[in-house]
Amino acid sequence: MVTIAMLTAASYILEATIHFPIFPTVPYIQYSPSEIPIAIGGIVFGPFAALLTSLAVSLLAGITVGTTGIIGILINFLAKASFAILIAVIVKRKKTNVNFIIAFLIGTIVMVCTMVLANIALTPLYAEVPISVVIGMLLPTIIPINAVMGVINSIIIFAIYKGIERYIRTDNNDTN
Repeated sequence: MVTIAMLTAASYILEATIHFPIFPTVPYIQYSPSEIPIAIGGIVFGPFAALLTSLAVSLLAGITVGTTGIIGILINFLAKASFAILIAVIVKRKKTNVNFIIAFLIGTIVMVCTMVLANIALTPLYAEVPISVVIGMLLPTIIPINAVMGVINSIIIFAIYKGIERYIRTDNNDTN
């Protein structure tokens, strides 16, 4: 539990302090590396840890530094959870390089699809724009930005995990 709490804190600090637009033409969609500790926690401790950490970080960030209210908290949670949980599920049994690549590809694709659906459903409520405006934003902004974020996070997660995996106990004790 202590390690999961530390990963949650690290993710929250990243969420609160590091965020910037990937595409300067769309400054309201920002990249934050906060999914990295969540996914690493999921890889080490399983999908449930990724779910709980995603929820805790989304709530904490939404309450303390967020500006988009409950809708922003929900969209943030969906992005984090859809990405990290799938990675954790796929690499749970075999942490091979091939499984990591598959997990990152599927995690990114599912996150992109989740963000498409979430933006179609929730952005009109938050931004008070018609669904047609959101649909018009899918190809030029929402899909590529989320895909780029997934790829960036995947590369960083892989590099960090490969650097620390020899120090991680495989019995999932909380003494890592």
